Formats: sequence, structure tokens, C-alpha cells
Amino acid sequence: MMRPKRSHHCSRCGHCVRRMDHHCPWINNCVGEDNHWLFLQLCFYTQVLSFYTLVLDFCHYYYFQPLTPVNADTTTIEKMSHSCDEISKPRKAWQQTFAEVFGTCWKILWFVPFRKRQPLRVPYHFTNSV
Repeated sequence: MMRPKRSHHCSRCGHCVRRMDHHCPWINNCVGEDNHWLFLQLCFYTQVLSFYTLVLDFCHYYYFQPLTPVNADTTTIEKMSHSCDEISKPRKAWQQTFAEVFGTCWKILWFVPFRKRQPLRVPYHFTNSV
């Protein structure tokens, strides 16, 4: 039996593959004439999804991470010094803690940067524990 031109025998999977590029352990198959375009699509979409994951991680780190202490009614300094564990504060609703930070205006405008922050209507009293 004649071997077709530009074909190679794969020692890993035992197949004769036309225009064999390589044996890919990720797909556990040889990349050749029949599936080279699928392999390139796999590489492309892996890059796209990796970039998407990187963007989501960036958004989580720089946006959602600072919102966590706001929701817990602590500051970053209190969180890092663990002093928020020592102070037993009554738990507030998340709407109240967000209103203390963003103002009491409409909640839809909390994340719009083109407005003035509305002050709280009730004066805030500091506790004496330092």
C-alpha cells in the first residue's frame, strides 16, 4: 500500500494522517488535513475566552472587591487591621450602607459619575471606640 504524499504515521495514536501538523494532547488527536481548521478555531476561541476571563477578573478586582467592605459596613483599613472583628456593630441593610457611601438620591444614580453626592438626612454620629 502506497503512502499518500505529505502524510505521516503518528506513533502516539497509530493513525496515518495526511498533512499531519502534530499530535495534540489537549484534544488527544492528531492535527492534520481534516481537522486543522478546527484546531485553529479552538486556539482562537481559547484566546478570546482567556481575554474575557482576564477582563472579568480585572472588573472583579477593581470594582467588586471595593464594594465588599461597603456592603459589610467596614473600611479597607478596618478590614486589613482586623479591627472590624473587634467592634461589634449592628448589621445594617445593604441599601442603608450603600446610601451612606453614595448618597440618598435615587439608587439608579448611585453609579453615574455626573452628579453631586446628596448628603445623608440624618446626621451621622461617630462612636467613641477607637
